[in-house]
Amino acid sequence: MRRIILIILAISSISLFTPLSAQDDDFIGCATITLEELQTMVTEDLAAMEKAVATSDVERWVEVARGLRNTLAIVDGFCRGFSWDSETEGQLPVIGPVLFPDGLYRATVTTNDYLTLRIETLSGDCDPGGGRALFILSADDASDGAQAVFRSDSCAALIEISRVDEDWELSFELISEG
Repeated sequence: MRRIILIILAISSISLFTPLSAQDDDFIGCATITLEELQTMVTEDLAAMEKAVATSDVERWVEVARGLRNTLAIVDGFCRGFSWDSETEGQLPVIGPVLFPDGLYRATVTTNDYLTLRIETLSGDCDPGGGRALFILSADDASDGAQAVFRSDSCAALIEISRVDEDWELSFELISEG
């Protein structure tokens, strides 16, 4: 059973990267990581998981699986250009973890409904962070897009969207690095 779970995880993680292999070894929108670097990280995690299976170390397997999940989530944020929507994420998601490279960002949210967006800092410095709201919107406040400034200093965070019943879109645009 454990071997089946490991194989499913390996296949799903490999399939995530397969369509991108024809892109000059770089992910579209991923300025700082190559396909080879990512494949090395995933391969190391899968080898550690295989070792945990061989030694029947369930705790270690779960620990490595969580790390792999976080790695994939972080890369997903890089590669999607820091943009999400309700069609993909669901109506009231908690997105992440998302790793924002150091810099100043313009956050833009679009919806015709009420919406609250909070940033929960996991590591680094996220401003605003610590569960503080980046957006608290009333109906129609963001029908043409509402914007806020967000600063990251090695920020890894969860993005929580609440109080919304209609479709929404969210993006973070890097304005200034560092």
